[in-house]
Amino acid sequence: MRRLRVVMVVLASASVAGCSSSDGESTVTTVPVTVVDATTTTEPPTTTSSGTPTTTVGGSVGTSEETQAYCDSFSIYLAAAEAAASVGDAALLNTDEVNLAAAEIEDHMVAECGYQTVFVTAVDYSYEGALSDLESGIVAIEFTNAGAEAHQLAIVRINDDVTASAAEILALPPEEGGTMVTFYRDVLLLPSNYDTTFVDLDAGRYIYFCPIPQGATPENIAATESGEMEAGPPHFTLGEVAEVTVADS
Repeated sequence: MRRLRVVMVVLASASVAGCSSSDGESTVTTVPVTVVDATTTTEPPTTTSSGTPTTTVGGSVGTSEETQAYCDSFSIYLAAAEAAASVGDAALLNTDEVNLAAAEIEDHMVAECGYQTVFVTAVDYSYEGALSDLESGIVAIEFTNAGAEAHQLAIVRINDDVTASAAEILALPPEEGGTMVTFYRDVLLLPSNYDTTFVDLDAGRYIYFCPIPQGATPENIAATESGEMEAGPPHFTLGEVAEVTVADS
């Protein structure tokens, strides 16, 4: 099951293929919209024969039919986004037609745009696969929740003037540690869901971690987040955290 969290919908622009500007450089257009959660059935991400998530780079040439399908999906999603923005009704983005269009756009971008692609799976309580061997630029992240609890992939960049490690930063009170990093992306998934998200990474040191409290399941996550139910320790204190350096491309 694919869970589409529409926070910043990254849409390819300019060329027919949807990935290049007029000068041939890769570009994207970011359309900010209200958060909408939906679930759509699609094929799961690709892994190696051993089942280990892999890192790949897209860039194949699609057929004219595939390009037309992408353009049709782009039109459907853009029309829905404009309608939702004009009336302030995010529910217009939460339809089967729009969810399928969003999935088509994501799949096209991964296959055709030449972005670095990484596969990360959350289990209780660690990540399988890694944001490793990356260069600055747009990265497509295929994130899967294979655990029994809710899991989040939060990505922050450690500020250039900070020498502290990920463990040292996360051990600080949030209001203090938050001044040492810059937020880039987060994806929250319930069990048996996955999502494709895109993030434009600058060179530098990053932390990716799960701040969800232990014991947060689909049945109690709302009560846990609201404080109505006592929460366990954050998943990152149990091992669901890593630090990675992104090289300059």
